Formats: sequence, structure tokens, C-alpha cells
Amino acid sequence: LCSVDDVEATILEVARVLKKNGRYGFVEHVAAEDGTLLDVQQRVLDPLQQRVANNCHLHRPIDRALLNATKSGGPFKEVLEFEEYLDDDMWPVSKQVAGVLVRRSGSGCVVANLLSLLRT
Repeated sequence: LCSVDDVEATILEVARVLKKNGRYGFVEHVAAEDGTLLDVQQRVLDPLQQRVANNCHLHRPIDRALLNATKSGGPFKEVLEFEEYLDDDMWPVSKQVAGVLVRRSGSGCVVANLLSLLRT
């Protein structure tokens, strides 16, 4: 999700292609905590990273977008696993998240509402 143009739309597409109650496993690098040295480094390097690494964004809050996708009306109904960790060997993408989301079984999601929900 670091290099897609629209994270929320991509999450919706992932949910769309999964069968009902299907599981989406992910490992993503995410934005560092505000005010940390890694946060500053990611923000400074992000424009260059996007140019040299095929639009990869160092400082994207992908973790928030994934969790927001499980809110009421979102495409996923449950977080089975969600782990945040730091891997200093992966600098500057040291902040990582891994987990599993479960797609809703119903089809009562309206795309316009989801996009606004996911962007909060």
C-alpha cells in the first residue's frame, strides 16, 4: 500500500475481490510516531523515496487506514491480528505493522460512505 495512488480505494478493492468472510493478511511499513527521529527522517526522505522507489511513501499512515476499514460500515468486520513493531535493520521503513482483517459477509457497504469513513 506504500506505493498506490489511493490507499483507501485500494483497501476497498482488496475487500471487493475477497470472498465473504475472506481474510486479508498484510505486512506494511508505516509512518513513524510523530516527533521521533525516525518521523523526521521519513518526512525529509519521502519526496526522494517516491521518485527512486516507484512511488513508495515512507511516511504514510497505512496502519490507521487499515484499522479504519474495520469501523462501522467499513469493508472489513474484524481485526484478527494486528502487531506494530520496529525493525531497525529496515531503516528508513523501520516502523512496520502486520495483521489479518476479515471481510464483512454482507454487501451493505456504500462506496461513497466508505471512502469518507476511511479518510477520517
